Amino acid sequence: MSEDDFDKDWDNSPEGIAAWMKWYESLEPLIFTPEEEADTAAWLKKRHSACQLPANIGKMAPCDPSTTEEFDMTKVLHGKVHGKTIELTEDVGVPEGQEVEVQVKIVEPARKWGDGILRTAGALADDPYWDGIMEEIHQARKLERRPQLEDE
Repeated sequence: MSEDDFDKDWDNSPEGIAAWMKWYESLEPLIFTPEEEADTAAWLKKRHSACQLPANIGKMAPCDPSTTEEFDMTKVLHGKVHGKTIELTEDVGVPEGQEVEVQVKIVEPARKWGDGILRTAGALADDPYWDGIMEEIHQARKLERRPQLEDE
């Protein structure tokens, strides 16, 4: 859904905005009792406890404990290859000896500023028209473009 679709039913006139502000300001604040806060905290802890257990790192349990479905954990890490060893830039977060599947994607090295011009320098050196084109551009840049004041 685009923003335009969302906004088409809104009255964005000054009167419509004023009416919405009046309605918004009429809302009562939502204040929890200490019991409600404790119930909410307990529910959140129960709901998210399966996601936070280190024992579940290889196969993360869903955040909803009412379901038994599991999903595979995928984490993108970076490192450098040294023979048959890949030295990672950060901890994987799995127990020692845990079997994992690795997919390798070659990362292009970051290019330094100016590398592009060095790669393309001389590309038009053998073009018979290039010198003429550049001379024409050079001469065009020399032309006076400011309006001239009439002598009084």
